[in-house]
Amino acid sequence: MAYTFTESASPLVSVLWWVEVEEDATYTDAANEFWGIAFSRRHGHTDVVATLIGPSTQPRTLDLRAGERGWGVELPAHVFLRHVPKLSLLGEMRDLPCDGAFVEIGGVRLPVPGYADTRALEEMVTLLHRQGVLVTDEAIAAALAGDAPAYSDRQLRRRSSAAAGMGPKQLQQLARVRAAYRLLHAGRTLAEAAVEAGYSDQAHMTRGMRAVAGTSPARILAADLDSFGSRPGEDGRIVQSP
Repeated sequence: MAYTFTESASPLVSVLWWVEVEEDATYTDAANEFWGIAFSRRHGHTDVVATLIGPSTQPRTLDLRAGERGWGVELPAHVFLRHVPKLSLLGEMRDLPCDGAFVEIGGVRLPVPGYADTRALEEMVTLLHRQGVLVTDEAIAAALAGDAPAYSDRQLRRRSSAAAGMGPKQLQQLARVRAAYRLLHAGRTLAEAAVEAGYSDQAHMTRGMRAVAGTSPARILAADLDSFGSRPGEDGRIVQSP
């Protein structure tokens, strides 16, 4: 399977990605706070399926079919669809109205971006933002960046739940697991990664990774296409899986 992703210069986009499936495969997507818009086309079919992907608190298993192509965007935690609270999308993947040429998102009809067309994907997100379909919560963005929030803990929890579908502590836990993953990929030992990522000990980090990705750090690192390989913080690359 050839999978590619790249981070975007747009503050409205976290990751742009596309994949071409060569053989039937099963992929585990780690729990994450991101909301996404995805498109797919099966081998031999002309129809394009559009999907709205909600954030998740548990890992999801995705079945990939040979000949299938997929592409889409992931959005930062503070970017969300107006009038559709992320809490209602938590753990869900919903089909969007799509006739192959156009997709309807939040009542706005837009051309379907082409496969691996990163510019068209970014333009789609920009148009949704201009139309007021996609909105941002800068207070959440500041809190995620480590800045002191201008709200009480209760207000921040409420805004965070509306924007990201989960509270600040859950967002921090997911970010900590990804930080530990990157440290391990950089060559840190399990004990070193645990300390640098802010865990009390190695066992605590292992439990966190199991809860988020459904497997141990050692198995994640050994995988050709792992649960964190498409997350922000890593350089864009193509990953080959046998």
